[in-house]
Amino acid sequence: MYQFKRHTLDWLNVFVAKAKKGDTHLKMFASPVSPLKQPTLNIYAQGEFSLTVGGFMQRLQAGESNLNLSIKEIPSGVLVVERVLSEDAVRFCISPVHPETYWKATARHLQAGEVVEAKDGFVLPLMADVKPRTSYGVTHAQTVYLIERIT
Repeated sequence: MYQFKRHTLDWLNVFVAKAKKGDTHLKMFASPVSPLKQPTLNIYAQGEFSLTVGGFMQRLQAGESNLNLSIKEIPSGVLVVERVLSEDAVRFCISPVHPETYWKATARHLQAGEVVEAKDGFVLPLMADVKPRTSYGVTHAQTVYLIERIT
């Protein structure tokens, strides 16, 4: 079973889940969703996961998100099973506090010494124990997600 820790940052909720090999997370959508049109963004920060929807299955690695799914649409009423395939895994789930908030997420690959700032949002480093922040600098090459509100 996943263990979630919630961080609420102004208009954004970030849930950090730490899981072990074999843990599963089940969900079902009331209406069809696609990788580009979902109520949340799931970012796989550490480890390997599989996502099964009916007869479809895809593996997702650290640094990927549900935007990397090759399935065109997840139908309503179909059980979605997310399973941890590696010993230790971390997944972030990002959603707005108010569903009518529009936002975008961009993966940024930073080089040593580079700093990124979010104008109206947060920077989410792909590390298990790091909280989202408004700016972030790196000492070594690293991937971060820039989460920004669209106004």
